[in-house]
Amino acid sequence: MVLYAGRSIANMEVDNHGEWNGPFPSGGTLSSITFYGDIPSQIEVNELDIRFRIDYEFHDHPISDNGKGRFKAWLDVMRDGGWQQVDYKEDDLGNDHDDGDWYDDYEVSHTMEFPMEMYRIRLECRTKKTSLGTSVESSKVFTCVQAIGYVGDFTLDYTNTDGTAHRFGWIVCASDAGGATVQSNPSIINSSAMIAIGTAIVTGLANLKNWLFG
Repeated sequence: MVLYAGRSIANMEVDNHGEWNGPFPSGGTLSSITFYGDIPSQIEVNELDIRFRIDYEFHDHPISDNGKGRFKAWLDVMRDGGWQQVDYKEDDLGNDHDDGDWYDDYEVSHTMEFPMEMYRIRLECRTKKTSLGTSVESSKVFTCVQAIGYVGDFTLDYTNTDGTAHRFGWIVCASDAGGATVQSNPSIINSSAMIAIGTAIVTGLANLKNWLFG
């Protein structure tokens, strides 16, 4: 699987803080989201499986009323002129009892079905179990393009003796060294046995074409 840009693309941070200004207490909460500015909006990839990593952190140092930070991430892909959700992650940091600083990350992922895919990352972070709460949302669009030459899709239909119809699918790409690479297409129903058979057929045909026509 390919990690987009080879690193995390964004950071979510939640702070629950407080301090004494002489005899008077002060404090509050803050939630923020930052998409790293040096992450490109489009990259070329050599695999179909794409991962997006998000960092998140929670800082809990109030005068009283400890809490937690809640962090959510959605991954959408563009389909037929609209966004379709394909993955989701959420997590809490903190324990609602002790002061501390917590850091973590998680990933959302998808298997490309077309030579170019447009993705939208939606992020949300907020305080949890605190009397003074804040929340924030943000999103950004990224594009992945297959660097290897896309040849096309291959499907195989057959019907069982009981009349049940099945369809199996593969995505075929030309390799840099000649020949072809074949990966199952997750948008089409498949099985491991038929994938192996279809992969052998498609690879053989693609290699024969390259050998005959260069």
